[in-house]
Amino acid sequence: MKMINILWGMGLALSLAACGGGDKDQGYTSTPEAPQLKITSTSFTDHGEIPGQYAAVAKGGKNTSPQLSIASVPTGTKAVAIIMHDEMSPCGTADIACVHWNVLNLPATKKDIAENENLAAIPGVILGSTYNGLTGYQGPNPSAKHVYIITAYALREAISPTSTIPRYTPSQFESAHAGLIMSKTTWTGYFVPR
Repeated sequence: MKMINILWGMGLALSLAACGGGDKDQGYTSTPEAPQLKITSTSFTDHGEIPGQYAAVAKGGKNTSPQLSIASVPTGTKAVAIIMHDEMSPCGTADIACVHWNVLNLPATKKDIAENENLAAIPGVILGSTYNGLTGYQGPNPSAKHVYIITAYALREAISPTSTIPRYTPSQFESAHAGLIMSKTTWTGYFVPR
């Protein structure tokens, strides 16, 4: 019995030695995950209340587009797209949501968007139409509390311009350009009319 225990112990020691014993680095390294695209805003906190100045003029606002900062853009990103939408009634969900902002083909190097910045002045940028048929930022204009989601997309290529003005909800954009999307992230706020 004593001999069996000795042999068993030697076998265990040899097995651990063959496996490295778990106490030495065998040259394996883990690849860290690529940082995920991020957006932040100094205009309102994520899931916080959107101040009145960013609302539509009809709601007493100034229709000022919010400040956005874009970080952790994946390597290989050629363009960034931004969509702001609302899915609360009378707006629909998914493809029939109310679109408040469509910005396509921002340069990947554009890390900061100032409040009320004229993004149409940036070469190559496309401004899509919104729920009211206008282009550019269209602030919250609800009759009751609504939630607004800003989605940013990192794209491996810019969106090709077309003869018509595009209008995308996030679901439409993701369906039409799935092969270009490298990463996405959101920033959410709510607006309560006074």
